[in-house]
Amino acid sequence: NIDKGVFMANKTDNISTPSVDIVKENIFVNTIQIMRIFGITRGTFDKWKKTDGFPKALYLSKRPIWKTDDIMAWAFSFNEERPLWKLIDEH
Repeated sequence: NIDKGVFMANKTDNISTPSVDIVKENIFVNTIQIMRIFGITRGTFDKWKKTDGFPKALYLSKRPIWKTDDIMAWAFSFNEERPLWKLIDEH
């Protein structure tokens, strides 16, 4: 059984789902779920997508989705010496 929220974002998509559950329960995540996981705005997400190394989106429908593991690996690649905010600031 595949959760429809895995493939489509809509007005009620995972609004109240804790971010840890989104990561644990979904093979794929959409834009809204990524914003929820990291507590970011659409503007920040759009900047993240433009950074080198941000995972490529998959299109199984008209809306982009990303492999959850790829998004988490990308996020964990940043640290105190190489913070994400500094990378965004350079673009």
